[in-house]
Amino acid sequence: MSSSALRALQMLELIAEGPIRQADLARTIGADHGGVSRTLAAMESEGWIVRMGGLYRLGARSAAFGAPHEQLELARRADEIARLLSGITTIAAIVTQLQSSSMVSIAATVPPPYQPLTESGAPVQRTWLTAAGIALLAQTPHDEVAAMLDGDTWAPVTASTPADAQAVIALVDAARSGEPVTEHGWTIPGCACIALPWSAGAAGAPTSIALVGFEDDFDRQGDLLQDVLRAAVAPGATHADIIKAAATSR
Repeated sequence: MSSSALRALQMLELIAEGPIRQADLARTIGADHGGVSRTLAAMESEGWIVRMGGLYRLGARSAAFGAPHEQLELARRADEIARLLSGITTIAAIVTQLQSSSMVSIAATVPPPYQPLTESGAPVQRTWLTAAGIALLAQTPHDEVAAMLDGDTWAPVTASTPADAQAVIALVDAARSGEPVTEHGWTIPGCACIALPWSAGAAGAPTSIALVGFEDDFDRQGDLLQDVLRAAVAPGATHADIIKAAATSR
């Protein structure tokens, strides 16, 4: 096996242990920053890893490695859709899934200007804090949502964050009826997100697709974001369907 392939495997092993910065990778494996940067870029372009903020984490291709065919197919589709939506809208596109009550990214395409908005690579424990999380809760039984909210200490992050459990339940009910969930500055001032449930999750796992950007992006192209997102989550949607929705919206 070539030295570059071994280096890539070493880096994947480290990234699998948790989100990590490029400098820490280089220091741990004892490689020069230039070589590490080139290897990371190659792995990211192939979907093995994703960069969110200054942190690298496993991408859809790695996360599904060795998984059942159904999960592999979901990871492939999620990665393709995230890339397409980000390419059309020029903002971040993230596919998330609810795993053990935590919100985990399974695919993400985050252009450089939006990486600070996704700086934390850790799973989101308080699912109701994001529009994507609300979209996940919309696919969760009512009693489980109620239990999750009852057990929360309830400390809104900003003045824009849902004020209480009833506000969250209202958003969840709207998402169940097909309305997009939109957040403005819930956790980061100036950040906006729109999300919808995606019924393609393997084994019925709650899954959502979200577009994340700055509030100015939503002011400029709010209709486009909603139209392409609706097209992406439609049953049996194809790339052509999403592209057609974008062309019609414009």
